[in-house]
Amino acid sequence: MSADGEITIELERAQQGDQGAMARLWELVYADLKQMATASMRNEPNTASLSPSGLVSETYMRLCPDAGPPPVSSSSELLAWSRTVMRSILIDVARRRNRVKRGGGVRPARLVMDVGGMERVIEDDVELDDLLGALHELREVDSEAHDVVWCRFGMAMSIRKTAEAMSKSSSWVERKWEWGRRWLFRALTESGT
Repeated sequence: MSADGEITIELERAQQGDQGAMARLWELVYADLKQMATASMRNEPNTASLSPSGLVSETYMRLCPDAGPPPVSSSSELLAWSRTVMRSILIDVARRRNRVKRGGGVRPARLVMDVGGMERVIEDDVELDDLLGALHELREVDSEAHDVVWCRFGMAMSIRKTAEAMSKSSSWVERKWEWGRRWLFRALTESGT
């Protein structure tokens, strides 16, 4: 049986009340979650207060606050939801750090995007809030493109890993990735940043 199949079975068992299923479930996904956390933190400056293991633990606490099963039905849903929670945790950590260390200001980010084969750099005047706002707008316009952009850009996942996590084909992910990057670049440059 594949790992995805085992994860799905343990999810079902946990949702039916099997107390040991949650422990088995997290044993099955821990390595993937830690890899995801490591990739996420690689792009985050000054995360010394949080380790990849700590990020996985915090993700678990937010996914299952009452120690019950997460409300998902498959491994791809669990990993996608975990990615979203990790993103939220890292944003919270960055906001706390900026508020405390910089008197509430938001540190500018440097964004490098490859659009149409040309690398374009949006310089340091792009603030984190602008980027997050553009990502939020992208979610409103095309939630699937948002998820692909986040997996690729925010989580540093490969096309193949993104396709697996979203249960889509690699070619579909490539199309959404290209469209999402172009949309995001346009939104950031048109906003005057």
